[in-house]
Amino acid sequence: MNKLTIKLLDFMGENIVLIIMMAAIFFSLQYFHSQESQQLVDLVKQAEIIKFKLALLMEKGA
Repeated sequence: MNKLTIKLLDFMGENIVLIIMMAAIFFSLQYFHSQESQQLVDLVKQAEIIKFKLALLMEKGA
């Protein structure tokens, strides 16, 4: 093995907990971002439904 590989393995060995924590934080952020995006999509859908219902009510009243 060359020196770079040995240094990389030493770094990973010394900081494995930090690397695992960083990966956990990254994946949890990705998960919560996707959840938030889905909630925004649902909110827009609900707004469109309300707008459609209001248009129907206005049409019936006219």
